[in-house]
Amino acid sequence: MSGDDALVVPAGSGCVTLGGQTYCPIQIPTQPPGPCWFIDGVMHCAGQPVTCPAGSIGFPPYCTPILLLCPTGQTWCGSSGCANTQTDNSNCGTCGTKCSHGQTCKNGTCTCPDGQTSLNTNNDCGTCRTKCSHGQNCKNGTCTCPDGQTSLDTNNDCGTCETKCSHGQICNNGTCTCSDGQTSLSTLANCGTCGNSCTYVGSSCVNGSCGCESGYNQCGTSSVCCSPENASCNCCPGSQAICPTGGWCYFGCDRSNPGQCLTQLGSSGGGDVQC
Repeated sequence: MSGDDALVVPAGSGCVTLGGQTYCPIQIPTQPPGPCWFIDGVMHCAGQPVTCPAGSIGFPPYCTPILLLCPTGQTWCGSSGCANTQTDNSNCGTCGTKCSHGQTCKNGTCTCPDGQTSLNTNNDCGTCRTKCSHGQNCKNGTCTCPDGQTSLDTNNDCGTCETKCSHGQICNNGTCTCSDGQTSLSTLANCGTCGNSCTYVGSSCVNGSCGCESGYNQCGTSSVCCSPENASCNCCPGSQAICPTGGWCYFGCDRSNPGQCLTQLGSSGGGDVQC
């Protein structure tokens, strides 16, 4: 017999063996709610049209169960028909148990390609082949940092767990970033911290601090750098440099304050001029 064959058997019949294969009937209720009568050739019970349940023949209230035959090794799973619960992805182990998230049914168990049956491992987290990395571990099917965060786009876990953004940076797509989009804290615009700019000509950012390029002299403890050709320009701590008579000052002399050097380009008097 094929999987489509059926035998009509009396209600309450037990399993039968045919050709070395054992088949069992499904249980089907045979008594619909009454009273019942025909209307235009269709049986109605309690005022509603009714037919015998799937897996039975006849008309209510005279429904007779059908012995549904499934091949050896398969199980009758209702609307799914006959199913091999050892390999069927929709009926894995038991009828109605579906395999998903990349798993397939193997020996009655939903299994990932690497042989794992759990979706709570660092190699199969939530779905097969979803790997946890960057310091995360799988917890309840989700890659999670030790602080409980699942995102690697926070200021405490930026790109990797426990990588913290500081010095004015915020996490943007897994990278600590200043508001101008720069990720480095070794630039003239962001030296050591975001927004700390080295603005003077000849300045450089070294180890997160503003300094002077090679060949330039720092003016005391200020951030002003004296030009190489202006070694005679005496600098005082602070924002102004004192120009000796006849000396050259890189930013030029402040014509509104004779004897004072300008400390940045664009101020009045600018350019290399003799004091």
